[in-house]
Amino acid sequence: METDWIAKWAQYSPSKTVVRDNHAQSELTYSQLDNLANYLGQKLSALGIRKGDRVVILSEFRIELVVLFGVALKKGIILVPLNYRLST
Repeated sequence: METDWIAKWAQYSPSKTVVRDNHAQSELTYSQLDNLANYLGQKLSALGIRKGDRVVILSEFRIELVVLFGVALKKGIILVPLNYRLST
């Protein structure tokens, strides 16, 4: 049985900050992360993305990327982050 640690921490410490982006001056609490990850997980499921599927991400490090990692934990998808600085 897999444990949804984000949901557990959202119950234990809903208002505690999980991640802070000093550049964008924003932050997420455990409760916000849980809600966003659940919402995005439903949207990805509606697109047909299921457990074990790979999702490629090309992004700078942002709070939204942390939400995607939360979705991956909840839904069992495999994130494949690409290095946006890598050039040929």
